[in-house]
Parts: sequence; C-alpha cells; structure tokens
Amino acid sequence: MKIKLLTVVFCFALTAKSQNWHFQQSNAAYVALGGSGNLAPPFWWWGSSPIPIQLPFNLSIGSNSSSKWYITGSGTIINDTMNTSSSLLGFGLDLVDRSYFGGAPNQSPIQFQTVGLAPNRISIVSFSNAGIYYGDSTDFINFQIWIYETGHIIEYHYGASQFSGMSSNPSIGIGNQTQGTNIDYYLLDGLATSPSLVHVTNSANYVQVETPTDSMVYTFTPTTSPNHSSSNEKNNLRIYPNPCQSFIRIQHNSNQPTTCNIYQSTGACIYSEQTTNQDFQINTTHFPDGLYWITLSQNGTMIESRKILKHE
Repeated sequence: MKIKLLTVVFCFALTAKSQNWHFQQSNAAYVALGGSGNLAPPFWWWGSSPIPIQLPFNLSIGSNSSSKWYITGSGTIINDTMNTSSSLLGFGLDLVDRSYFGGAPNQSPIQFQTVGLAPNRISIVSFSNAGIYYGDSTDFINFQIWIYETGHIIEYHYGASQFSGMSSNPSIGIGNQTQGTNIDYYLLDGLATSPSLVHVTNSANYVQVETPTDSMVYTFTPTTSPNHSSSNEKNNLRIYPNPCQSFIRIQHNSNQPTTCNIYQSTGACIYSEQTTNQDFQINTTHFPDGLYWITLSQNGTMIESRKILKHE
C-alpha cells in the first residue's frame, strides 16, 4: 500500500461568527441522479478550476449567506467572497476523473440538480465514479452533497465505493476560516458507523473519519444545541509512533478504567484490553501493514479515536 499520507489543504475563509451544528448518522438507499449532464471538464483532477453553480436560494453558514458556490475536485463545495467563505466537505480528499489512470475522458461525471418546489427545494451535487488521486486505479467513490432550502440542513449521501490503495481517509464536515488564520471546522472523527463531531479550531488538530460505505447518510443541522466535542479536549491523548512498526505507545490523563480497542479498516476488532494505566504499550509486530483505528472507551462510551498506520 502507498505510504504517502494526504494532507488536505483547506484554503477557504469563513466569517468570524461561529455556527454550531448537530450531527446525525443514518442509512438510506443511494439513488443516482438522472440525466446525462456533466459539469466536469475532461480529465478533471483536484487541481482543476472550481466549477461554478448557482443555487436557487441563499445558503447561510454562520453570518455568510450566498447562492453562488463552487464545486472543487477535492470533494467539496465552497463559497468565496472577498473576505469570507464557507465550505462543505462531502469527501475531503484529492479526487480525479478515473481517466487519470488511463482510458477515455469523462469517466467520473459531476452533476448538479435541484428538486422540489420552494420553499422546500433540495440542491444536489453528485460525484459519480470519482477516482482517488492518492489511491490505486481500482479505487472509486460515489457520493452526493444535499443542500436543503428549509433549515439550511446539509446532508452527505454515500453510494458504492472501493478502497484498496488509499493512503489516507477523508475529512468530512463543514469548514470555516477567517482571513486564512482563524479556523472553525466541524469535522467527523472515528469509525464510519459511529463517528463523533469535533469542533476544530487549531490546524494541528485536523481529524479524519473512516471512509463511509454504501447507503450511509451524514446529516448536519444548524442548531443552538450542538453535539460536538472540542479538539482541545483531544490534546490529552498521545499515540505514537505513527506510522508504527513493532509497537505503539498510548498516554492519556484519565484515572478511570479505560478500554482500548483497535479496529482494522474492515471494521474487525483485532485488539481489546481494559486498563487503568495512563501510559502503556501495545505490541503490533503481528499486525498486517495497513490503516487502523484506535478507540478509548469509558463506561461503555467512546471518548477518543485515532487513526494509525502500520508499516514495516
């Protein structure tokens, strides 16, 4: 597997007014958009020029409200004004038309469609059969970004996919910045089936989520009663070295009995131990090379999750 880890660069700016979000994970059958339209240029890639779209209504994120948005090849939709912008990270990885790996162009169409009648319209951006830039030629993802006129709810719908050579997981959520310095991201962290929403205000604490699978739906609703944690709360946990070879060391500052589980990318749990130690090591020599999720739980509730890479 490739070891080059992808750093997702967020070059978006957002208002100083923070917007709180409530997150919910559910499941629904994935339905491809009808029609044959394709907004993407031939051989598009994550560095291609953003594709402009016009929503039939204004979408408000914080104090920023606009109907003019742009689709990027990094699986996001952004709004950009002189001073502020917002971004919707449906699948924050560097994506490409699968012709990048060979063959005819336009293998990975990008579509835009609005359904319903005012004031209950839904605008949908669809990525079909998108390739993964830092993946193998067999890797692909189908997903849609739904934007609701009523309530300004954001939903990410995921369809069939395959990931065999990916060297990183996606950043999924809603991202904000102010003048390139003050960041305000709400990103998912942990396992795809039970991710947690993390409020990230420090670029050193970006988090990623396990890649969602077919029929998963992630819903973000503006709220005054958010269900997120702060990235600052995660600074009490250290897991190193990462990548690891023969061992990993875990340090935290909780005095409560803590259960440590390690999951493969398939979701299989290959290690589980309860401990009261705040500093302990786990032998990883028998782990196959690949990506793993480490979760720490107390009283049956997951309090932390981190991704590690095993590579000899």
